[in-house]
Amino acid sequence: TPGIEDYYDLGREIICYNNIDEIPKLLTYYLNNDSLRENIKVQGYKRARSEHSYIHKVKSFLDGFI
Repeated sequence: TPGIEDYYDLGREIICYNNIDEIPKLLTYYLNNDSLRENIKVQGYKRARSEHSYIHKVKSFLDGFI
């Protein structure tokens, strides 16, 4: 998704691919690196819960009117 780097730290909170040919290599790498994969999952979850919930989005939207 274009612009996702504005919401998540790539490689630390989320993993992305640039083209479809990268997917098998990324899958193999992260399936073989449990602790790294788990850390990325946890960091991404923390970011989502702290900044990207519906409550945060509504507050941000309403701040534009106040």
